[in-house]
Amino acid sequence: MNKKAQIFKKIIYAVLILGISGFIFFHSVQLTFAQPNSPRENTWVTDSGVNSIVTDGNTVYLGGDFTYVGPHTGGGVPISTSSGAPISPYFKVNGQVETVISDGSGGWYIGGSFTKVGEVERNNIAHILSDGSVNPDWNPNADNGVYTLALDSSNSILYVGGYFENIGGEERNNIAALNTSTGNATDWNPNADGMVNTLALDSSNSILYVGGWFTLIGGQTRNNIAALNTSTGNATNWNPNANNYVNTLALDSSNSILYVGGGFTSIGGQTRNNIAALNTSTGNATDWNPNADDSVNTLALDSSNSILYVGGDFTSIGGQTRNNIAALNTSTGNATDWNPNANNYVNTLALDSSNSILYVGGWFTSIGGQTRNNIAALNTSTGNATDWNPNVDNGVYTLALDSSNSILYVGGGFTSIGENFRQSFAQFGPITIQFTQSDSQGLENITPVSLEIGLSETDTLNVSVDYTAIGGTAIQGTDYVLANGTATILAGNTTTTIEVGIIDDEIDESDETIFVSILNPHNAKLGTNTNYTYTILDNEEPTTPPTTTPPTTTPPAAPAAGGSGAQSQIQNLIEIGNYEYACQIINQWPGLLSQSEKERICRLAASEEKPISEMTLDELNAQIAVLRVRIAELQGQLAKLLGKQVVGAIGVYPEIPVGFKFERNLRLGMTGNDVKHLQIILNSDPDTRLAVSGIGSSGHETNYFGVLTQTAVIKFQEKYASEILAPWNLTKGTGVVANTTRAKLNQILGF
Repeated sequence: MNKKAQIFKKIIYAVLILGISGFIFFHSVQLTFAQPNSPRENTWVTDSGVNSIVTDGNTVYLGGDFTYVGPHTGGGVPISTSSGAPISPYFKVNGQVETVISDGSGGWYIGGSFTKVGEVERNNIAHILSDGSVNPDWNPNADNGVYTLALDSSNSILYVGGYFENIGGEERNNIAALNTSTGNATDWNPNADGMVNTLALDSSNSILYVGGWFTLIGGQTRNNIAALNTSTGNATNWNPNANNYVNTLALDSSNSILYVGGGFTSIGGQTRNNIAALNTSTGNATDWNPNADDSVNTLALDSSNSILYVGGDFTSIGGQTRNNIAALNTSTGNATDWNPNANNYVNTLALDSSNSILYVGGWFTSIGGQTRNNIAALNTSTGNATDWNPNVDNGVYTLALDSSNSILYVGGGFTSIGENFRQSFAQFGPITIQFTQSDSQGLENITPVSLEIGLSETDTLNVSVDYTAIGGTAIQGTDYVLANGTATILAGNTTTTIEVGIIDDEIDESDETIFVSILNPHNAKLGTNTNYTYTILDNEEPTTPPTTTPPTTTPPAAPAAGGSGAQSQIQNLIEIGNYEYACQIINQWPGLLSQSEKERICRLAASEEKPISEMTLDELNAQIAVLRVRIAELQGQLAKLLGKQVVGAIGVYPEIPVGFKFERNLRLGMTGNDVKHLQIILNSDPDTRLAVSGIGSSGHETNYFGVLTQTAVIKFQEKYASEILAPWNLTKGTGVVANTTRAKLNQILGF
């Protein structure tokens, strides 16, 4: 029987059991209703009742009737063909996935009986994109179950079969063609009067073969199987006339053969029990006759090796005893020696011929000589199960392989993949993620540096954590490079590294430190070691660097970093208003700046002693900037005397102490409370905020002047360019908080 019939049979059994065990069922219902409607993302589930729960710190002890526990994954999950672990990110499906097909771009179309994928409402059909998210623009909204899919990517059409009446915004009975861009139903409308279980599209995309439980389709009487014209939706003259349901189809276009499995005893004008080969021209059954003794649910064709793999709930096929799975010779119909011997139904197969693997899903607990719960990978030569063991807690209905990305999408009636065996008792705690050590050091000419993070144990899901540089004496962009990012430990692994680029700056200096922190874990909990200190050991010979104050008798020495270092120092001196010393450096090292720029700076130096009536426009603007700083200082002093709350042009800043003002220049790599106050002011304006969420955002300010702060300062300077940049004839922000920037910040604070 097919899976729908199996489910129906189980419901009947359940009703009978209710009649004799109502008391037990009543208590089960009470226990079920005590649980939340939707499990939390990281909550694990059991395969049967839990009678007792005890916690001890971060460890949870369970007792009950279960045999294993595992993570709640939902009914459709992409898993690794190497580890068997779920591949994150993926959205959990809140019901059964009964069919899946690759979209050819790393994503999937899924169908079944569900109402949500993650938090996105999708009724029975959805398109999952390559990044694991749900396509927001594609929502055909089927009103009942979807059981089969076939993709014509060249014409942007997805054919859909099931047991629905409306899909893609139109009335369509059990079969439809959907536009892959919009999700809308096309005009194609074969109008089947019963359930459609399986579809197979021919190589020219002109004929769609359909199997199921129907008697009318494409405007013609067709019993359970038909061939439809993909242009008109009409049934062709091809009419094998199966006398019972058809579950599965496998097309061998090169040999003009359609293999058919189901629950029939007559098809193509011949007696054929549950499996047959039909001529695609005539619809007649060929002489090929494996004669299965019960229903065939799934087929997978290996045409290069003349093998048809068959799954179902039979015990005899191809002239041999074969329990639920077999390999048939496509010439003779005989079963080969390959015999995995599954102990229960097989519902679905997916062949990876390049790796000699057949993936199998169903309801079994033993296959290929090993204990395997509902899913397994079988060697196509020996029939033995490989070590791959995802361990699913309930029936698997569909499989689809993306071999280029080593991904197998698994769908079914399960809620968990990646369980661990536990007989009535389980102990588990949260998996933690942290740095594997707290500090290290190395010479500055060694790069990159790897900071290792690790898990307390392997996980069946990918585990990720954000990282950021939070301070230290080393300067981002000058001494090292480390952008904020996310580190991911793939399922089945326990470690990964954060790479830090070290810059060998050829300057004699003290050893410097980098502080790195991890935060915001996903699928794990932070451990205790969340901060790492890396020390950069200087490797230069000592030299005499230039002083930061004007010399009394001799010109400044050459900056250790050469011309670029001199230019940087000149810019710093201009920012703090020390034009005299900047002019001395320019005169000592000609050629660093243009003649006009040299003259401008030296004129500003001379203007410090020049009467106002003799000053140029540039000189006047420079003096105005200096006066603004002095005014801000006086306003700050006045605020202290009056006990004023700090109020500025943009708003009130209760986090900033009364009377606070910016008194020092700030730049990349610096730390302090004034850096945090700077971030608070920047975050108060949408035009200059550091980040919308996470570290650096409003309420998450830090004491570290990093790249986010530098970028926000540039936005701030350019927003108030007439006050901050114009006095220096600048049009672009520098990211350094100096005279005019401090003056504007202090003005905003009300000084």
